[in-house]
Order: sequence, then structure tokens, then C-alpha cells
Amino acid sequence: MAIFGSSNLSDSGDLLIFNKVSHKTLLMFEKELGRDRMTYLVEESLPPDAATAAHLESTKADGILFQAGGSDPIALRSAIMERINEGRRVVFLPGPVAHVKGSISHIPPRVIKALEALHISPVPVCTGFYTSSVLDAEADTDAQADIQVHILPKLAPGAEMAARLTSAWLECSAQAYATLPQLHGSLSALLFRSLKLHSDCRVIDGIDDTTLTYGQLLAISVAFAKRLKKITTNRRVGIILPPGKGAAIANLGCLFAGKTPVNFNYSASEGAFASSVKQSGVDWFITADTFMRKLQNFPWPPQRDLILMEREIPLLKGSAKRWGVAIKFLTAGFMIKKLGLDAPTGADEAVLMFTSGSSGEPKGVPLTHHNILSNISQCSSRITLAPQSRFLGSLPVFHCFGITIGLWYPMIGGYDMVTYPSPLEAKRLGALIKQYGISLVVTTPTFLRGFMKRCEPDTFKTVRYLIVGAEKLPDELSAAFREKFGTVPCEGYGLTEASPVCSVNFIDPAPSNAAGDFIPGMKKGSVGALLPGIAVRITSPHTGRVVPVTTSGMIWLKGPNIFPGYLGGPEADRDIFVDGWLKTGDIGSADEFGFLKIEGRISRFSKIGGEMVPHEALEAAIMNIWNLDPADEERRIAVVTIPDPVKGEAVALLTTLVTDYVHQARTLIRHGLIDQGLPALWCPKEIIPVEHIPVLPSGKLDIKQCRMLAYEALNIPFEPYPMEFPEETPAAPRPITVKQLVYRLRDTVSIAVGTQWVVGELSNVKHHTSGHVYFTLKEQGAEIFCAFFKAAASKCPVRLQEGMKVHVLGSATVYPDRGQLQLVIRQVKAAGQGDLQARFLELKEKLQREGLFDAERKKGIPAFPRAIGIVTSPTGAVIQDIRHVLERRAPWVKAYLLPVRVQGAGAEHEIAAAVRAWSAAPLNGLPPVDVLIVGRGGGSIEDLWNFNEETVARAIYECTVPVISAVGHDTDFTIADFVADLRAPTPTAAAELATPDGPEWLRKLARMEQALHASARHSLLRSKLKLDVYLRGKLLDADSLLSPYAQRLDDMEETLLNVAATRIFQNTLHINKLEHQLQMRHPTHRNRERAQLLASLQAGLAHAAAVRMADFSSQLALIQARLEAHSPEQTLRRGYALVENQNKQLIRQTNQVHAGEKLKVRVSDGCFYVRDDTPQ
Repeated sequence: MAIFGSSNLSDSGDLLIFNKVSHKTLLMFEKELGRDRMTYLVEESLPPDAATAAHLESTKADGILFQAGGSDPIALRSAIMERINEGRRVVFLPGPVAHVKGSISHIPPRVIKALEALHISPVPVCTGFYTSSVLDAEADTDAQADIQVHILPKLAPGAEMAARLTSAWLECSAQAYATLPQLHGSLSALLFRSLKLHSDCRVIDGIDDTTLTYGQLLAISVAFAKRLKKITTNRRVGIILPPGKGAAIANLGCLFAGKTPVNFNYSASEGAFASSVKQSGVDWFITADTFMRKLQNFPWPPQRDLILMEREIPLLKGSAKRWGVAIKFLTAGFMIKKLGLDAPTGADEAVLMFTSGSSGEPKGVPLTHHNILSNISQCSSRITLAPQSRFLGSLPVFHCFGITIGLWYPMIGGYDMVTYPSPLEAKRLGALIKQYGISLVVTTPTFLRGFMKRCEPDTFKTVRYLIVGAEKLPDELSAAFREKFGTVPCEGYGLTEASPVCSVNFIDPAPSNAAGDFIPGMKKGSVGALLPGIAVRITSPHTGRVVPVTTSGMIWLKGPNIFPGYLGGPEADRDIFVDGWLKTGDIGSADEFGFLKIEGRISRFSKIGGEMVPHEALEAAIMNIWNLDPADEERRIAVVTIPDPVKGEAVALLTTLVTDYVHQARTLIRHGLIDQGLPALWCPKEIIPVEHIPVLPSGKLDIKQCRMLAYEALNIPFEPYPMEFPEETPAAPRPITVKQLVYRLRDTVSIAVGTQWVVGELSNVKHHTSGHVYFTLKEQGAEIFCAFFKAAASKCPVRLQEGMKVHVLGSATVYPDRGQLQLVIRQVKAAGQGDLQARFLELKEKLQREGLFDAERKKGIPAFPRAIGIVTSPTGAVIQDIRHVLERRAPWVKAYLLPVRVQGAGAEHEIAAAVRAWSAAPLNGLPPVDVLIVGRGGGSIEDLWNFNEETVARAIYECTVPVISAVGHDTDFTIADFVADLRAPTPTAAAELATPDGPEWLRKLARMEQALHASARHSLLRSKLKLDVYLRGKLLDADSLLSPYAQRLDDMEETLLNVAATRIFQNTLHINKLEHQLQMRHPTHRNRERAQLLASLQAGLAHAAAVRMADFSSQLALIQARLEAHSPEQTLRRGYALVENQNKQLIRQTNQVHAGEKLKVRVSDGCFYVRDDTPQ
């Protein structure tokens, strides 16, 4: 227990506001700061717990009682200021209130508003209850926890005090969480220890229902790790496998081999995969031959670089069997050291993830052991699950949710995993959820739509947590899912860079008092309250300056789950880290309870004329205008930014719905936006028809591809997004005083070391008269001063003496007056106290070998018992706690107590006899019961030892009634817990596990009734809105909407006139034709027609004779002309001559003529003679 920051208090008085407080916290606060100057501020309907109230009454503490919303704020402020002016410290004490586990504040909304209205600047006080467990690092109560109280600097005067209080508490929580020692250990070692502890838990293959126990998984993974070390010396190994047993073995094998698993996105493009391989430097890839055959289009690496699981696992059977025997019989600590699993530190790389690359190239995100352990712890600090709960593992392990929540969390928590290789097969996943009674499902809105269409209404009845992330969950989809399945999807928010979960909505708890007070777990429109250990800061998107968290701006996060930086070193991180704060790239705000509201990625905003236009809000508005169903699996629209020469940027709408009438569509959107109270500036400048809206495998919008489609359609050169906003410049450091330095050292040491068990030898032991004991704890080469104050020293069972070897439980701190490092001791034990633990382990192994712990023989706990038997002490608090729970949850259930001693010699025989007596009921006179609770309150191992005796274990094993063990607190484990059918962390939890929550069932019915009314109202409103938008869209732009119809009317009128004229013309022709036919059939006309025919025939005959004569004359002239043309005289007329010899032979050749021969030459007009004088 420690108080830090008391130097932040002034001597003149202050108003201190605790985020939460307990009786122990108040006592240590009064001890540190003094009781005399305290005045306690208490709200009437929110009084302190009984122990605190009794303390205040017994000490006659000064107090102010007020009623939020009822007291006069002026008078209340005056009363508080009067005490402060007197130099008193007015301390507001929040009383017990219903809340979700892990809530940062226990002050209900109406009370924080009343405190805010006082306008008195408070000093925030942050209380945290921390344990040494990873799963419950921050506890909900101070039982078995280290209490840390941090007094923070006084808030500056101003408005929004509630939000600033929460910011201060969150930042303090993040700093405290970051120093918890258990979160700086090795993920590999914790996985080994958890798998060994929960060796009976199973990995269930959803394809064929085959199982692999965690014990078998551990042995195979260790054997595979040895094999990996021989195959490659590279520090990173690639894995290309879907969720399942193979992926679990591959990832565990890498960690156990001291290597970093790199799960590659097997749905990515070839370029993205090549980039990821290059960045990671991986040269070996673990996969499966069957998976390769299914993904034939994937750019698989060469066969020589592949490690195929089907070939490796059979070779490891012998080795795995030997490792299984060693793991079973040797302690976890020995095996961890033997395998070197404790070698990695929290700062070492555990896994390497890659971002989805939705807006560019994938970026390498190394997550350390510290990051992953912190995020698992943060999730577990808010999630409450029964030991037999089961997780659905269907998200790919290359997705950060898939590996952190789907793989590591159930292994460390000891929960069964039901795996399935594809998140798309909603029908099969729904069947698995029903078949195995899944308790926790992590999915995305895209996959949620598949469940809506393909699953039965009772599919999710066993699901306690349905967490939805990766993209915005539409309100209509959430409401429709809740209406169909009766299960509320809880929207969350995460980043790969945050390991990944940052915030989650949870179901609101039931009010805890008459005023209806509770701390909200869910807020509509938000992505949930930030997890413990995560702080938030908001900066202006325009100036980069820090603004109130309630103002919309750039979201920055800080916490132990935030990664150290991208692959590529400081240059890659230059724009995202400032003073340890991570720039998320998301725009949003937070409220006074730490609920985060995401308005979108900065890449999903357009800056138009100085105003930021959120794309997701605009898409939702357009879907409302066009009446699109959010449950539709296929995206229909997407909004992107395009450059604009006038306003810098503009909005373009990609859609698969509009192909024409683009102007009318823009007009309808514009008026629809105005009707919804949104600026007309949001109206898209361009509407671009596309065949398909690009999305990533997770269902998220592929922003880069969408922008490329828009740029191509508008013929704009494509450029990647620039870094828009300047970073905040850190302030110069200021000097501090020596006192401030010493107090900071004390705070740092106390947070960093915390409370630890330390072994050593006592020296310089001094028993002071005040009752305090001072001594030095030493070993060879080291020593530390210790202070054992009276309150704790009086409970020490042994008198401390010089030279005694002891185990001490102490908190490290610095004594300010001397600046001396010391331990403040809480408990001392003799060093030889390990015998009981050895006996415990020996009996546990014996009974485990006999099968007393086997899950197969455990009986189910009835859901609605009528009677419960209880075996415990009649005088302890256990029976009262159980009765209170029964009265609250199930008053109709009868509870019967069989009183026994639960501590001391022989008590184990009474406990065993009582269990056997209930087993024999009603034959022995005891009333029959449906379930039996066996337990007691917390204590030391000696106090609980009776429940570690063999006789009790065998009695529980033989009992015919289902047994719930409830021994001690959640950190206590006894043999009875392992044998019982169900182990409860506390007796209160046992009563809750044994009975149904009656008020919750009534509230569920009331919520269903409200949902039914709300759905009806919503349907009526939506129909009215649809009609209004339709009518407004038709009437407001008459010219643009009516012009096509006017033109169409003109066309139709013209067509009608043409058709009418054509019909009239055709009818006229038909009448004329009929009249003509009638005239033709009259006798006078027939006679006249015949006379005309006779005259015509006579004329025709004469004409034919004349024609024939003319033809014959023409033919004769033609023949005569032809004869003349061929007559010799005609030839002579053309200048030719006929030559004959004396024998009257025509001369045709020269050899027919002889010298001196007389020839006759005939021409056209006569003849003459010639003689041939040619010499021979």
C-alpha cells in the first residue's frame, strides 16, 4: 500500500475527489495525511460501505451531506468553501455503485454533474487495486490487492471539470499499469505455464470436431520448436495458415524457439505480400499442403522455403511424447528455465504484424511481450467469464484481434477454443456457437450481416460477449441484430499498433440504489470506454494544440499496449509519436466517463472551405436518404476525397446504384441532407457509377482503391495522402526542488517495484517501544533497510531475531526525510514454509493420475435449481454472502446449510462427512438439493489446508450432486477446486454461478418490450421520413424533376397526332376503295366497260398488225443492210480493189503473178488492166 503525490496538496485546503475508494484506502489515506483536517463530502443516495460508515461514525468525522440535483448548489458550495478556507481538506467519498468491472470511476453521472456545477477546482485522487496476476492485474476490490493512491496536480479553473478529472485519472492509470512487473515478463513463459496449468482445456477443430488438449498442444509445440531451431537461424519465421490447430502449433513453436512469428495476410495482393516479406526479412514459411491447394492463386514462395505441417507433425510424435511426460512431471518453473522461455524481456519483439494497407502499403508493426501481456490484462480486467467458457476463433491470425484475443487470451485464461478457418461461413459458425455454447465471439460488422441472414434466432443465446470491431457498426444493423437474436453487439475500437484493443462497450449493469445509479458500460454512438491503463488526448486537426477531450479532434493514445514503432526505425515513426503519445490517425472525442467516439479516419475526412466533412457520417446519411439496408452484405456506396481548384477538396460518391439521372440524384441527396439537419456543403460534387465498391477481406473499405477509381473516372493524376497536420512541440523542461525530486523517486520506485516477496537474513533487529520493528534484510553483497510498523508487526506469528532467515512481503519506497530506500513490511514468514506447497503438489499429481480431475466425469450445473445445499461455517461471512446473493438473484431458491468447521485439526473429516451426507439425501432425512456449494472465506495456505486433504477430495469426487467449490479468493487454489464440478473464485461468485439472475431476466423481458416499441416507432418514423424525402425531392426541384416528363409528354402528344392522322388517311383510302368497287359492279358500267373492251381489242388488233408490219419492214431493211455490208462492191467503195489474172482467178499471193502477165484490176466504178514489170 502506498500514497504518491502528497506534495500536490496545498496547506490552505483543497477539494479532493476520489475516483473510487475502499475502507482500507481511507484508513491509509488518513494515516498518511492526518485525520484532523479531513472533512468528508457524501451524497445521500450514495453512502460509503458499511465498514467506512462505521469508521466515520466512530471517529466522529466532520462531514457534509448533500443530495445531487436536490441540494442548493450555492449553499453547498458555500459550505465546502468555508471548510477549505479553514485549511481543511474536503474529500468526496464515492460509495458502492453498480459498475462494469474495471471502470475508471465509481461516481455516477448525476453526482459528477453536481460536483462539476460547484465550480471548485478539485485535486484528482486516483485509486488503483493491483495484483501480481496478469489476468487480474487491476482488481475491482482491495482484497488481496496492493492499493496505490495517487494524488494528482490540482485542476486549473474552468468548465468541463468531469471530463478533465477522467483524463487525469486515465493518464495516471496508464502510468501505473505500465510499471506492473508481471507485464514486463515473457509471453512465452506465461503461455507455457498457463497451458500446463490448464492442460485439460481443448482446441476444438470446427471442421471435423477433433480436439487437442492444451497439454498435447504444449508438448507438440515444444517438439516443433526444437525442430525449428535446427531448420533456421533467422529470428523471424513466416506463417501462412488459417485459424486452427496448425496455426496454434506454428505460433507457439516460434515463440518457444525464441523466434518471432510473422503471420502473413493470405488474402492480400501479390504486391502487398511481397512488400511484407521484404520488410520482415523472412526466409522460411510454415504452411500446410492442403491450404496451398485451396489458395492456388496466392503467390506462394518456392517449395524449398516451405515448412509443411503435414510432413513435420508425424515426425515429432516420439519427441512430443517424451516432452509430454517431462512437462507433466516436472515443474513449470524448471521447464521454463530448461527451455530458456524466461530469456525474453518485456521489451523484446514477440510477434510481427502488418497493417491492412487500406490506405496504402502495409506497415510492419512489431509488438513486444510487454504490449501483448498488457493488452490481454487490460481486456481481462473488464471481461468476466466462467471457467468453462469457450472462445470462437474464426478471425485470421494475421489480424491482430485474431491472434491476441482469438489465440493468446484463451490459452492464458484457460478457456476452450473452437476454431474455424473462415469467418465468412456464417451458417457453419452459427452451428458451432450453438453446438459448443460459445461465450465470447469477436467479429466485424461485415460478418455480422452474414449471421443476420443465415442463422436461427437462438444462435447466440450462450454468447456473453459479442464484440464487434474493425469498422463502424451501423445503428440499424445493431438494432436489427438485437431484435432477431436478443443479443447486443458490443462495438469496440482497436489498432494493430495498440495490440489491438483500446475500448469496448459492455452491457449496462442494473441500478444499485433507489436513485437508479450505475456506471454506464455502454454509450450509443461510442466505441466504448477506454480499457484500464489507456489514456487519451485530443489535439486540434488545424493547429496541433491540445484541446479538451470532449472537443472533436485528432485522437492520441498512451499505454503499455502501444507498440514501440514501425519497422524502419525513427524515420518511419517521426510523424506518429510525441512524448510517448501515439497519433492514431482517427478523428473523435471522449466524454466524462472515458467513452470514445470515433468520427472517422483522417483519411476519411474532406476539408471543404475550412470545414471537416466526415465520410462515414455522410455515407450513413445517404443510405438513409436512399433507404439502403445497413444489413446488406454488399456495399453500395463509398465517399472519397477529390481535389477541387476552388475549395481545395471536394467529395465524390462512388455507387453501384446510379447509372443515369445523376443531376436528379445529387438534388435528392442535397435536400435529404438538409432535411436531416446536415450542411448542404456535404453534398457530393461528383457521383461516379462503378460496378463494385472495393473492400478488404475484413470488410473494411479499401480506401486507396476507391480513390483510384474516382481519380480515373475524373481523369485526375493519383497521389497518396499527405501528412496533414503539424505535431505538437514539447515544452522546455523546468527545474524541480529537492523535495519534488525525492517524492518523484519515491513514486517511481513504488510504482516500478510495487509489493514483492523477498527472502533474506535479518540483521540489526530493533523492537521499538512504539511497537514498530526496524531491521536490515541482507544477503551476501546486498542489503536493504526495512520498517515493520506496529499494525502489521502485531500480527507476526514469530518474534524476529538476529540471523533469522525469512520471507517478507514489502513495498519498496523512499523515506523522504533521509532520501533512503527502504521496504515497508506487510507480512513475515519463516523461510521453511514451503513444505505445505510440496504436499499440495504431491497430492494433486496423485489424484490427477487417478482421474479425479478429468473433465469428462464432471457433472453439469443445473441452470434453474430449486434447492441448494451449503457446506461451510455457520458463523462466517460466507453463508451471509451466499444468502444475500440468493435474495438478490433468485429468492425462490431454497438454501439449506449443513454447518461444519472449515479450519483446524479434523475439520476436513467434518467437511467430507457433510458432502457425503448431501450425496445420500433424501434417504438420510436431509432435503434433496440440485447443487452443492462447498467453501469458506479467504486466508493463508494454512487456513485453507483442510480443503487440500484427500478425504475431502474423494468425498467431492464421489458426490452424486453437482459440486461448486468456493474456497478463499480468486487467487487461492485448493485440491477441492480441481475435483469439484465447477470452481468459483469466491463464495459470492459460487452463489451467482449456481443460480440464474432473476432481475436480469426481468430486465431482459423489459428491454425486449422496449425494443419492440422502439422498433415499431422506428419503422413508422422511417416510413414517414421516406415519404417526406420522396415528396420533398419531387416538389423542391420541379424544373429538373418535371422537365424529362414534360418532354416525354410532348413526344407522346406528337406521336398521338401522327397516329391519328395516319389512321384517318388509311380509313379514307379504304372508303374510296369500297366506293370504287361498288361502281365497278353496276350493269351500265359493265356494258360500257365491255364496249370499251371491244373497241380496245379492235384498236389493239390494228395496232398489232401495224406493229408487226413495221417489225417485218425493219427486219428486211436490216437484212438488206447486212447483205450490202458483205457485198464485194461495198468493199470496193471503201477503196479496195479485186485483181484477177487472165484465167479470172483472184490474186491473193505474189507467187500467183508472173512477169509480164496482164492483170485485170476492178474498182468501185469500173475496171482497168495492168502488166507486171517486176524483174524475175
